[in-house]
Amino acid sequence: MKKIITLITFGILFQLSVKSQVFNPATKINCYFTSPVDTTLAHGTKAIALLHSTAGDTMIAYINRAKYTLDFCYFGYEEDSNWFEEGYVPPIHTAINNAYARGVKIRWISNTIDSNLGFCNAYTPNYGLDSINPAIPKAARPNSSFAVMHNKFIVIDGKSSNPSDPIVWTGSMNIEPGQLAKDLNNIIIIQDSGVAHAYTGEFNQMWGDTVEGGPTNAANQKWGSAKKFIGNHHFLVGNNKIPVDAYFSPEDSAGNAKYGTNSRILAAMAKAHSEIDVCMYAFSYNVNADSMIAEHKRGIYVACIIDGGYSGDQPYVLLKPAIDSMVQIYSEGSRTNPTCNSAVPMRLCHNKYMIVDPCYWSSPMAQPMVETGSHNWSSSADQVNDENIVIVHDSTIANLYYQAYHPAFIAAQLSMGLTHTFSQIVCPTIDEGVNQLTEPSAGINVYPNPAHNQLTVAFSNIKAKDAIYQVYNLMGQTVLSGTLKTTTSKIDLSSLSAGMYMLSVQAGNARYTEKFSCIK
Repeated sequence: MKKIITLITFGILFQLSVKSQVFNPATKINCYFTSPVDTTLAHGTKAIALLHSTAGDTMIAYINRAKYTLDFCYFGYEEDSNWFEEGYVPPIHTAINNAYARGVKIRWISNTIDSNLGFCNAYTPNYGLDSINPAIPKAARPNSSFAVMHNKFIVIDGKSSNPSDPIVWTGSMNIEPGQLAKDLNNIIIIQDSGVAHAYTGEFNQMWGDTVEGGPTNAANQKWGSAKKFIGNHHFLVGNNKIPVDAYFSPEDSAGNAKYGTNSRILAAMAKAHSEIDVCMYAFSYNVNADSMIAEHKRGIYVACIIDGGYSGDQPYVLLKPAIDSMVQIYSEGSRTNPTCNSAVPMRLCHNKYMIVDPCYWSSPMAQPMVETGSHNWSSSADQVNDENIVIVHDSTIANLYYQAYHPAFIAAQLSMGLTHTFSQIVCPTIDEGVNQLTEPSAGINVYPNPAHNQLTVAFSNIKAKDAIYQVYNLMGQTVLSGTLKTTTSKIDLSSLSAGMYMLSVQAGNARYTEKFSCIK
């Protein structure tokens, strides 16, 4: 029986690995999450959750497909389940050694390897490096008390002439037991030679040389602000020519406001037409919280999840009175590490992403996009660490992340002991045959937004004479309802308190929704 179960498990993992390597020609982008997803929110493509360390099996599958080169750039690589959080890491080191044995040229950049501090005291032990072939050249950022090499990316066959070969794997996940098995992380994989060249250029600056598989040149290594601005940040990916931006810290930040990494995050935030959803591990940059509050005040729906380790930082203190229950702390508590007899987290919200306009992307005003990478929202990430971010301007990718965000938002409430949880207002379901699909010009417009005591609803190209409306609060409760004439009608808001609401209008077979805020 055990053998049968093992074979079944292997079969499932094999199918996942094969599926993970297939890129949709339209997007050439794959996204995965190490936490549950809610596919009922999918508009087409369903998000994939790689639970129980299967993210490691997926990484092995990508390593196995490498033909020529593999450049690893990782803050932490640890396969020992007794260090920090417990969990399981599949034998990634075996895949790396096998790739090297078949002739793939491999280089590895890590943060300072401080294993000499001892198992329990090491900050980034990187013990996983002890398991890979010693002939594989390695480099580590010199020890610093205030800055780290914090990237988590792989470039596969970056300089191959075949456009189907170059791949960049990035996101928030380190290669560590808890990161694969328990923590909330996201992975984004882009098959594009332009993006791969940009990441290879960043890698080469820290490596100190451009020879694939060659030894590092310590004299030419550039870390932190010593790195140079590399130029092109904008790429068109896949048959759909999806705009993808790639930025690196701190050279794209320090003294360069036009191309500053965090300034690009804030610029993306400012483009929001309807919604901003943030899921962040280390959130200590006040300017980002201030920007979120400013967006909320102009009527944008703003929600945020912050890891419990940063609940005492100023951004949460600023956000809590501004958006109230729409900022949630994710805290799974701590336990005693049996090896070191010290308190360690049970689970982290380790994501670093922002979703903009995941709903209503059919509107010409919407700017659906996702920002993710290694970059926490901190001054260190922007100004001194070695970091990377990507901004993907695509409604499909935004919806995939949205499918992961909603379960995380509820999980954050559960982690804090709430027994009556609530979800965010979800994107409306798009049913086949509704008027808004067959007649794109049909719709509603609401104003002013923010509104005070009255909201005007203007209809365009609606065939039904009357429309039924409902107004929902953030708890999903109906607070107003009635009938509207499908010309221009007004809704009395005098009974509502200040806050964010959802208006749902049913006109014949068509349903329209708009978010609005009420100010008093």
